[in-house]
Amino acid sequence: ELPLSQLHVVAAQRQLPMLLEAVPGRDPSEAIAAWSELLACCQAQAPELLATWSCGVGPLLRLAVAVPKEHWLRDPQDLWCEEEKREVKMDGPEGPLIGVESLPKLEKLIRHLLAKYDDAPMLLANGFIWNDGAGGTLREHDGREVVLCSASGMDLCV
Repeated sequence: ELPLSQLHVVAAQRQLPMLLEAVPGRDPSEAIAAWSELLACCQAQAPELLATWSCGVGPLLRLAVAVPKEHWLRDPQDLWCEEEKREVKMDGPEGPLIGVESLPKLEKLIRHLLAKYDDAPMLLANGFIWNDGAGGTLREHDGREVVLCSASGMDLCV
């Protein structure tokens, strides 16, 4: 079982239909299976990517929808993050600027999956974290909110 917060589950339920609409022909069950696999590999190697929506869970969902698993160059279960894992509070602070310290690990995962060479540009994650902020805000309580991307924003980023 993956340690996703209820806030992230609701955010995914809101964003998934728009993502699938932006990628015509994408099989929803394959996208969800790929997302689950990415979440599981992050739980094992970089759990901090599961702590925030904007710098972890959301970009992983976009990646799973935008890039079908058959186009991944490597298995996400292979070692891609050799850094020490740290304890993560899954119901800690949440917001658009929280979690940026985990972006290097998101970059490592994306490079592992999509880049043929180690000297690929280090900005691959930026395409998956971009958000126009026009899709509304889900708020669990003060200091814990997720700002969603609009449907037209999803079209631009995937």
